Amino acid sequence: MDQVAALESLGCDVGVILPSDGPLRRLFLAANLHPRLDIRPRMAVLRRSKLSDLCSLTPTPKATFGSDLVILWTLALVIHVPQLLAAQRKIVLSVHELLDNNLGNYLVRFFVAPFSFPVQAASYAVKAWLVGAGVGAERIFVAYPVIEGQPVSPRPLCAESLNIAVVGRVNGTKGHSEVARAFRTYLAHKQQWRLSLYGSPYVSQRKELDELLEEIKDDSRIRYRGERPFGEIAQEVDAVASFPQKPESFGLVPLEGWFHGLRSVGWRWGGAAEVLRIVGGLDCERPQDAEARLVSISCALEELSCGRGVPATEQHVLPHFSRERRKQNTREMLEAAGLPRIE
Repeated sequence: MDQVAALESLGCDVGVILPSDGPLRRLFLAANLHPRLDIRPRMAVLRRSKLSDLCSLTPTPKATFGSDLVILWTLALVIHVPQLLAAQRKIVLSVHELLDNNLGNYLVRFFVAPFSFPVQAASYAVKAWLVGAGVGAERIFVAYPVIEGQPVSPRPLCAESLNIAVVGRVNGTKGHSEVARAFRTYLAHKQQWRLSLYGSPYVSQRKELDELLEEIKDDSRIRYRGERPFGEIAQEVDAVASFPQKPESFGLVPLEGWFHGLRSVGWRWGGAAEVLRIVGGLDCERPQDAEARLVSISCALEELSCGRGVPATEQHVLPHFSRERRKQNTREMLEAAGLPRIE
């Protein structure tokens, strides 16, 4: 959405190619954006469940070959890079993942590092990973999402009755279980505290939710609340906790929390760490030892209840996520891709 808005504001004629229709069409209309939508069910998108696509010739939609620039909107589309370069298309890759593992490093080293096209990264943490995998730092532009509207003033905390939220996909990596375990063990004496767990699993991840529900069933202070809009979540809790098992590409939960007047706490790790620093959240190092992590989480939550992690001011936060900043980033990215400078 933000990328299309920035391109249209610069006078670009934008087309969006998708493998399936969905809510994006409605969201574009609601935002008064008017890209041409082209639904291509056979468009190849790399999936973990079908990595064999790496070894096959994947057809790239012909509509891309008449474009001045093709933006590949996720690392899962890098399999189109060889054909686009062979057709002498100008391209930009937008990376929203932080996959510092064998698969992610292979994709970057094979499809990205050897070439010279610009790369847009979701955070400086993503940029650092890409540089470590062989991509030149001068090729990478960091682009944060745009937030607009009036943030809610920070609410006061009551140390005796703190209500913490963990928000995210229930897939075993977002920290629901680890925070719940810390709550049940090292924070058992905080009988007036509450932990609210939000999010839902994909169908294939139902086992993760079942295990989570089993783990929390004997502690009445911990509740699973399902999928909720963030505005509703903010009415029920005092702070958000971001303690994932894997580093994330961006800290959307701390940012949403700040916008809705909540405090935030989490690991000094991945893209969430830089957002925590911007919004005034409380961060801490992530120990390697599992038990030490539980102790660290519980200590961080107790520090939060004592007044640490005071939310930053609007004047400090909003410039990082402004529409003008995203527009300037897009202008520089287009120029780096070889298009004429747009004023």
